[in-house]
Order: sequence, then structure tokens, then C-alpha cells
Amino acid sequence: MTHRNRQNQIFDELTVIDWSSASRPTVGKDSIWIVSKIADLTRLANPPTRTQAGNEIDSVIRATDVGHSRLIAIDVSLGLPSPFEEVVGPPGASWRDTWDLVNSKVSDAIDNTNNRFLAGSSLNAILGEGRGPFWGHPTGRTYPELHPKRPNFPWSSRKIPEFRLCEQLMRSKKLAVQSTWKLAYPGSVGGQFLMAVPWLTALKKKHPQVKIWPFETGFATRPQKGEIWVAEIWPSEFPRLFQHEVKDADQVISVLSFLSDCNSSGKIKDLLLGPVDLPSAEIAQRAEGWPISPALCGLQ
Repeated sequence: MTHRNRQNQIFDELTVIDWSSASRPTVGKDSIWIVSKIADLTRLANPPTRTQAGNEIDSVIRATDVGHSRLIAIDVSLGLPSPFEEVVGPPGASWRDTWDLVNSKVSDAIDNTNNRFLAGSSLNAILGEGRGPFWGHPTGRTYPELHPKRPNFPWSSRKIPEFRLCEQLMRSKKLAVQSTWKLAYPGSVGGQFLMAVPWLTALKKKHPQVKIWPFETGFATRPQKGEIWVAEIWPSEFPRLFQHEVKDADQVISVLSFLSDCNSSGKIKDLLLGPVDLPSAEIAQRAEGWPISPALCGLQ
């Protein structure tokens, strides 16, 4: 990368992750893909398990020069629709209460064996108003508080919506984003959320410089020296380069290329601005999260 581009950069380095909630070691299609910029090199990895994905990110962080910042963009919802956090947490509850609760329910073994459907059932039970809002599980299985089909929304007497504010806005722009309550079937982003929270919690514990955007950073547009920001993305909205035969791999390569161009030009700041109205910004920062999205900031 040229010196001229580095002068405009917001982040020193970039990583993009395509996540997976698979229950066994998996490579290729529908598995974890990680692409990272390390100095002037690009490294593509396809770890078969979430544990090995953690090892890869550990390696990437260790290879990042001291004092350098990094953006880790991951295709995972980082929060749930509000007011879920208020229903299950204390007054003034936030994303941390949601994450703590998820961490208390989810187990994930080194071979990817996990209990995400039972965890979803347990989370529904805490609300105590039937089999929702989490829904979806494999045919032939049963869970006490988890229905195989989508329930009606808004859910329960607390009027929990199906989609977060950012997802409602993206859907208004004809983007086919899925609900984080969905645990099974194609587009089961809820399963990915449940399996990402413990992984990210462990990553933050091991590397204190890791910050979750915008929960811990606010809608800042520049990291502090040495910070590593984790932010959510929806890869399907980014332009494809078609440089890899596996779609998931091509998507992370394509997103990295797009973000690299935005980083070099300084336009990545536009992706980090967040909602324009203060009430939405407060909910997004406190509880729901927000994606770095070309569609939401007019760069698509």
C-alpha cells in the first residue's frame, strides 16, 4: 500500500470474517472464512472449527504491529431487538446483559458440538410467555420452549419486534436481511449470533484492546491507537469480485477489497456514522448494535 494511501487510512489493518454456527468441523461451503491484511500481505484462512478460528485471529492480532489499529468485520448480528435486554436484565440493561445471559446458556466444544437450539429454548423460557421469540430447529428434534416455525411478532406482552432498527431500515431498502430470532433453516443468523457471543467474549478477555463497535466505542469514526474494533456486516450487500469458487470465500475477499478502498480514501468514516436520529442511535449503541453498511450510508 502506498504512503499516500496510508496518510488517509482510518485503520492500519483490516480483517473480514464469514462466520458459521456449524455443529461439526466444516470447510469449504457454509464454513468459516477469514481474510486479513497484514502489512502488505493478504492472508485467507478456512478454519474448520470456531476454536481454530480463534487461533487464527490470535495469530492475526499478534502479527499486528504494536500501536496499530485493526477493523475486524464479521457477518454476525451483535445484538438483539430491543427491549429484549430490558425484559431479561435489570433497569438500564444493555448489550452486556444480553451477552452475559447468552454466555450462561451456550456451550461450544472444540469440535464445534454445541447446544444452540437448547440455548434458544432456555432463553425463551426466561421470558415465560411461550415458545418465542427465538424459533426454528432441525426436523425430528423437540425443545420445550422452541417452536420449529416462526411465531407472530411483535412477541409477547412486551412487544418485542422481529427485527432490530438497522434491519428494519435495511429491509425498507429491499435488502433481504434475516431476523436474529431465527435459529434454523437457510439464513439462520440467530444461530450465528448465539455461537459468536461466547467466541467474541473470549477474544475480548484475551485481547483487552478489542472493542465492540458501536457498543464500546460509540459512533466514533476513528479508533484510538492500538485498538481493534469488531463490527458487524451483511456481506451480501457488498459488490462481489468473483475471485474464488466458494461463495463465502469470495464474499470476504470482496468485502475486504471494498473496505480497503474506503479505508484508503477515508470514506470508511461514512460507514461508521450510525443512525441519523438520536433515539435510534441510543438504542443501537446501548442494546441492538449497528452494521457498517454501504446501503445505510449511501455508498452502495
